[in-house]
Parts: sequence; C-alpha cells; structure tokens
Amino acid sequence: METISETKWYAKGRPHRLKLTLDSRLDGYSSSAPEDLLGTFSFPSLDAVEAGQPSSFSRTIAAPDRTGGEWSGFVALGDYWRVTPSLQILYGARLEGNHYTTQLADNAAVQSAFGASTSHVPNTVHVSPRVGFTWYFGHEPRGGFSISQIAKLTMMPTMMLRGGIGEFRGLLAPSLLSDASVANGLPGGVSRIMCIGAAVPAPQWDDYLTGAAAIPTTCANGAPSSFSDVAPSVRLFDQSYDAPRSWRANLAWERTWHNLGWMVDGTYSLNLNQPGVVDLNFRGTPQFSLSNEGNRSVFVTPASIIPATGALSPVEARADPAFGRVVSSRSDLRSVSRQLTVQVTPQEIGRWFYSLAYTLGDMRADARGFDGATFGAPTVRERAPGDFDVRHQVIASFGKSLPHGLSISLFGRFMSGLPYTPRIAGDVNGDGLANDRAFIFNPDAVDDAALATGMRSLLDAAPSQARDCLLQQLGRPAARNSCRGPWTATLNARIGLVNRWSFTKRAFTAELHLANPLGGLDQLLHGSDHLQGWGGPALPDPMLLTVRGFDPTARRFIYEVNPRFGSTRATQQLARVPFRVTLDFMFDLGVPIAKQQAMKLLNPGRRGHAGMRLPVDTIVKKLKQQVPDVYDAVMEESDSLLLSRDQVDSLKAAQVGYLVRIDSLWKTTARTLAAYGDDYDADVAMHLIDDATESAWLIGRDQIPTLERILSPLQMRLAPWVVGSLKAAIGQKSVGIRMFMY
Repeated sequence: METISETKWYAKGRPHRLKLTLDSRLDGYSSSAPEDLLGTFSFPSLDAVEAGQPSSFSRTIAAPDRTGGEWSGFVALGDYWRVTPSLQILYGARLEGNHYTTQLADNAAVQSAFGASTSHVPNTVHVSPRVGFTWYFGHEPRGGFSISQIAKLTMMPTMMLRGGIGEFRGLLAPSLLSDASVANGLPGGVSRIMCIGAAVPAPQWDDYLTGAAAIPTTCANGAPSSFSDVAPSVRLFDQSYDAPRSWRANLAWERTWHNLGWMVDGTYSLNLNQPGVVDLNFRGTPQFSLSNEGNRSVFVTPASIIPATGALSPVEARADPAFGRVVSSRSDLRSVSRQLTVQVTPQEIGRWFYSLAYTLGDMRADARGFDGATFGAPTVRERAPGDFDVRHQVIASFGKSLPHGLSISLFGRFMSGLPYTPRIAGDVNGDGLANDRAFIFNPDAVDDAALATGMRSLLDAAPSQARDCLLQQLGRPAARNSCRGPWTATLNARIGLVNRWSFTKRAFTAELHLANPLGGLDQLLHGSDHLQGWGGPALPDPMLLTVRGFDPTARRFIYEVNPRFGSTRATQQLARVPFRVTLDFMFDLGVPIAKQQAMKLLNPGRRGHAGMRLPVDTIVKKLKQQVPDVYDAVMEESDSLLLSRDQVDSLKAAQVGYLVRIDSLWKTTARTLAAYGDDYDADVAMHLIDDATESAWLIGRDQIPTLERILSPLQMRLAPWVVGSLKAAIGQKSVGIRMFMY
C-alpha cells in the first residue's frame, strides 16, 4: 500500500520553483520455505547411483513460515532556480527512512560466543543531498518540435553543458529479515542436517514410497562426529548495517554540428554500503595447504575429507561447534563504476531517423570469499571487475516513416561479454561454501596424467575467449572475474500505423512488435536442436574442475576437467529468450481534441452556454495560433541566425504575399463559424477547422523555396523547428502537424 503527494510552488516574480514530494509505503509478505523438506542424496557418479553409494545426504527437518513487513517513506524538497535564461540550477535534499514491523528474537548464546546480537533490526534514517545544473551557451536555445496527438515544444540548444552530483540511496527489501526471523539458533527455528561419507544413511527407496516418515531425520551412527553437521545456523545483522548508497557525478556536453546532435556524457559512481556477509563461526586457522595448487590453505584436517569422493565436512573449521554458520549481514563493501558515452542523433527528423551510441564502461567491486569466489581465506576482501562489468556497449536505433502514417523502427544492443571466474564444483578449502576458485593447472607440469590430458583437450577445443583466459593464468590461481564471455546482440523491431478515421478525426494506432527476431531466425535456420544462441544471453559455464577424490598421502584433491568450460550452449538452451510477436491496437474513444477545440470556439452564447458569441476577428486570432508564421519565426531569431539587413527586408517583402493568403483563409473560415446557430453540427465545424488548418500548413510549406533563396544553407539548418518540419514535408500529400493552442 502506497500513497504519494507532490506539491509545487511558483514564486511570484522570482526565478524559483519549489517542489515538495512525500511518499509513504507499507509492504507485507508471507512465505513458506519447503526447500529440501524430503531430503537430497548426492552421488559422485552414475555408477555410485547404481551401487546405492551416495556421497552426502541433506535434509531440512523444520522450516517455519516467514511473515513480516516494512514501512518506508521519504520527504524530498527541491528548488528549480532559473539563474539566467541560459543557466538553471536544480538542488535539494531527500529525507528517507524505513521501519520493519518484524521483531527478531535475541539469542543469548550467540551474544556470548560471538559478541553479536541476533535481535538487531536495520531501521534507518538518512538525508541525501543533490545538485545539478544546465547551461546553454554558444548560440541561444532554439525551439524543437516533436509530433504527437498534442504537439510538444522542447528546447534544442545548439550547445549545452549539464551535470550534477548527488547521493542516491537504495531500498531495503521488505523480506530482508525473512531468513533471520527463522535462522536464529533457537528452538522452533530452522533445523537442517548434513551427512557425508560414513555418516550418510543408506538409501531405502522402497520405504520412502510409503511416506515421508520413512525418510531419515538423523545421520548414520558410528561415523566421525565431523561427518555429521546438525548444528543450527544463525543469520543476524551487524549494528552498522544500512541501505546501499551511491555518490554519483556526471558531466555531459551536447551540441549541434552539421545537422547532427552530438553528446558526450561521463558518469562516475562511488557505491558505498554494499551488502556482504561474514561467517562469525569460521575459525580461519589453516590446517594444511595444497602444495600443487599454489599452497592453497585448507581449514580442516585431511580426516574431514572423504578420499573416495573428495567430499568435505566444514565442522572442524568452526570456532564453536554448537552452531553451524553464523552469518552476519554487513554493508561494508564498496564498488566504483565509470562510464563514458558518445551519442549521435540527427537534429532534423524526416522520413529517416536513427541514433547511435557507444558506451565505454569500467566497474570494480569489493567482495569476500563469503560473497563470491575465493582462493585463500574467505575473510580476505578483494577488489576485481564487478559481475556486471560491461566494457563495451553499442546501442543503435533506426527507422523510416512511410506514407499514410506507417513507420518501421529497429532497436539493437551489442554488448561485450560479462566477466566470470574459473571455479571448482565442490568445497576444497573447508569454509562450507562450494565457491572456490580453480587453480589453472599447466598440463606440462602436473603429475596427474588424467588431469593433464583433460587440460590439453580443453585448451584445444575451448572457445577462444576461454582458452586465452586459461593460457594467461597457467600455473597459478584463477583471478576473480578474470575471464569474459562472448559478445551478445539483441534486436527488437516495430511496425506502426498512426492515422485518423476520416469521418470522425478520431486517432487510432496499430503496432506490430517483434521481440527478439534474431532468436526466430536462429530457430528457422538451424532448428531447435542446433540453436546458435542468437539474440539470447551468453553465460559461459564457469566450472573448470570437478572434485572426484582426495589423496590423503600426497594431500591433494583429484580433479576432472569440465570439457564444457567456457561454453555458452547450455545456458543458451536453458535461458533462451523467445521470439514473440505482439499486435497492439489503440483507439481514441473519447471526444477528439479537434472537436473539443471547435466546441470551445462555438459554445459561448450557443446551446444555452454562458457568454457572448465570439466575433470573427477573435476567432481569426485564435485560429492563427495553431499554425506559426514561418517568416515571424525566422525574424524573431535574427540575432542568433546573424541575419543581414537585406535578408530581413527580403523576408518582410515575401511575408506580405503569405499574409494575404493566410488571412483570407482564416477570415473565410471564421465567417462560416461565426454564422452558425444554436443547432450547429460540431463534427462539421471540426472538419472545417481541420481542413483550414491543413491548408494553412500547406501555404507555409509553399514558402520554403522562398526562404531557401533568402537564407544561407547554414541559416536554414539553424532555423526554428517550423522551417525544418515544413521542409521535411515537401513531396508529401499533407503536412499533418496539429497544435491545439487555444
């Protein structure tokens, strides 16, 4: 439930406009967590499945329902200060906060063992300042025009500099406390078991068919205690936990040059209070190291590792065996992102229109081994490329306007690959997380023949990006996000029809949207079984190695090389973006604006409406507002266009003939309208005004050759929007511009 209010004050006689915005929102949630309630047996191979020899068993014994809610809101006050006609400054501040309706239980044992409270709730209040500016310089700003059902005038300066800096704060999710409310280490909370090796109960498949009561709720007896992980896990929030926030600054330069709009936009973002976690129960004392993997630290003894499968129990790595993982949510990480965008768009929109933009980006983010891939101790904080670090991005749009209101447009995005980390499928350092970075074994320097053969085969067959990444890191640990996926391309298309029913002047629009036509072509050309992944995500397989065993004598893990490392085929099949065709129709069922305008002219003094009937001169004055005088528009910008005295005189002389035609048109129309009685037909009046308006635009279009003789080519390009719009309409049956200005 949300309510929002916005109030504006316009300071009389002062160049200020204040805006006050208030928002209040209440979110609630209720969810159950049935994950793994029936248990999961894991097997290292199909042979192990056939032999009934699982490597591990896990089950959630109890999972209470989660309920809760959050109130959040903000108050923002800003001032738009028009310092000069060419300089505007916008500044203000935003006060925001949140308050959770859920209370978390306090576990005294956790407080005593780790000095952390399980009852802390991150209710926060914060003030964020912001300031920005826009400065027009070079030539004076000139009018721009965009066509819609109601015309919109926009400012299109010949040169502009804009920028700003401010703090932007994220929102804390309403369900943030859901896990902490049930994972508190107290009776009645979440309860799970994890069994490995000899502690795994023997599967009794026939018994399980009789019901869930036959499924094990304990590990098998007789195994070492470290092979059974039954201690409760805890989730809590650090006292300093806060919402993520960013200090962002940008500076953009825009100008028109050779009839093109150019923009260069640079953005810098310092992202603070980024979320992360720390396991307070992780002891962090290495028990031995893997000499063949760059002396990787292992935080459990070899006795906690099953030689046949390489499965590992993290119990020995815990500081307090009474608890499992004690996850403290923190907001002490940082990231920095930078990007530079160059965009080119045409200033005059005719039948052809296009836009091209290129963005160079860079993102560096902090992460611990508890949050992402790790090689050594998971407590170490490292900075590396962020998970969504897109270095290169090209966005292109193209379209063409066809006769009779038809148009076609294409939108394409081309992105360089996202980073990923070569990883191990399994936990080898004993921190309880299967997120270890792989050591890139050099096939010419390892004793394991199977591993060497697997690496050679992979280097021969892997995609070029993956192969290059591995070759650059042979003989050392893989760096976080050191590999990159391939470029991806997405494309969308639209075919539109905008027109009016000739007998009512009511607008209607028909649009045919083609989502991901590249995916459609992929299936058409290659078939469903041989898709190339066109138009879809390209997420490489990051698993380089799979743990297959452990040699306690040599103290090293036995690995199998994943031959699909770096391949995107699996993700392209699973995360395929469908080709979709959508046809939309939109009809204007209300009273057409043109008809409303006609009634606004004729209703006073008619049909029982108050007021006096408008005289002919007043009607003429109102009708003239709908079609600008092209000569007046040019001469009003004589300084910006650097018009000579001779050019101004020529324009005034040519304007005489234009005014004779336009005045005659409007007066004839106004006399007919003024003669209508109380029983006038609004539809007839609407058509009369619309036909006259189109004729007035055509008269204006007839002046373009005259203007081209008087003005230079550069002056024609810099002329007001009305000149460019009429020039673009040459050769068409109609101009089609409508401005409802009275």
